[in-house]
Amino acid sequence: MTFSVPSMVDEIVVYCVREWRMLVRHGAIPFAVIAIATLLLPRYFTQESTTTDKALGAALVAAQLLVCLPMVVTWYRMIVLGKDEAAHRPLFAFGAREWRLLGWQIVVMLVGMAIFIAAAIVLAGVYYVLGQGVLAIMLCIALGLAGVLFALAIINRISFVFALAATDQPVSLRASWDMTRGLTWPLLWTLSIIGLGETIVVFVGDLIGGIAAAAIHGAATVFAFAAMATMFGFVFVRIRDGQPLTAPKPA
Repeated sequence: MTFSVPSMVDEIVVYCVREWRMLVRHGAIPFAVIAIATLLLPRYFTQESTTTDKALGAALVAAQLLVCLPMVVTWYRMIVLGKDEAAHRPLFAFGAREWRLLGWQIVVMLVGMAIFIAAAIVLAGVYYVLGQGVLAIMLCIALGLAGVLFALAIINRISFVFALAATDQPVSLRASWDMTRGLTWPLLWTLSIIGLGETIVVFVGDLIGGIAAAAIHGAATVFAFAAMATMFGFVFVRIRDGQPLTAPKPA
């Protein structure tokens, strides 16, 4: 199957912008929580912060991650099952589907951590075997970059479990892996562009600072989660239905 990264990125952005009402409806609560957390977090992680303060800060970080789950579930269901499904979803609900998605997110995270730990052990071995000199450092840098790409590619390929989990379908890492055969690098480059775009927007917001920065951070995070779900949803539907992975440009 063909997969044009620029076309897919264009489709994703156009879709998210076109569905801005749905994005505002289901993204308002995540936006508010993330924006408030962004404003508050610096005070909880200073050198003078107490253990209690740091615990509260950690809770805010967790809240930022969890609060997006209902919106992500809604977004997957809208793309895979149709807009009527999303229209009937409450503004914010944390039920069985959200817990199921969270569970599979943890599974994917653990797989990713295992890959990174294994890569770190290999790099340490190479570094010491080669005598810890300049050649060892250069080789470890090259191998490290390759290892990061390899790990991210694997994580992306197994991340289709999210679409399955959010839409009440049987879920397995093997199913996700089989679905994405031949799509390893297009998936990685597409998600990298989405992530880079979010990073740039947040960086510009940080330069502004204050409430504006918090609002930009919240909006960028919500949009990025929706864009990622859109990509996985689009690809899943087209693989399922035997359609081209990227829609042709209108004449």
